[in-house]
Amino acid sequence: MFALYFNPTGQISSREFRKGAIILLALNYALWLTWYVGFGLAVIGGGIAMISIFCWACLFLKRLRHSGVSEVYYIAIVANFLFALVIIFPVLLNVIMPISEESLALSTQLMEANATLRDIERPTVSEITPVIDLLVKSSQLGALRSAIIFFLSGASIAFGLDQILNKQSALTK
Repeated sequence: MFALYFNPTGQISSREFRKGAIILLALNYALWLTWYVGFGLAVIGGGIAMISIFCWACLFLKRLRHSGVSEVYYIAIVANFLFALVIIFPVLLNVIMPISEESLALSTQLMEANATLRDIERPTVSEITPVIDLLVKSSQLGALRSAIIFFLSGASIAFGLDQILNKQSALTK
């Protein structure tokens, strides 16, 4: 299992790729939800998520190699993921799961509290703490939406690419 995620050499079949992708998608989804537990755990989860980027690269490179496709196509995969992440899924998510009134009210409170802090020359801990509490609560409200966006983006790219590679392999046989 270690070699699947941390060794970029070799090849993997479609079945191995899908199993590996499901595990990474579940891990990344769970890491987003660490925001609900607390800020400290979310920071650790963020570090683990950064490591998972390398795991995704290993998985995709092995699958591309198995299909006889150049690893250079990995750049196109990353570009598609970023496009889906930034453009397509946030728009769809706003239709499916609009931003709540609570989140909008919290955002307004956070901007007002931040403006108040800017006017204070040397804010004390007691003056900063309410702003940090608002920031954490805002992050928690956005964590589920972000988790869904990343999950949908990752799943559509991973499984869509796997389908394309399977069809390409069938055509060349």
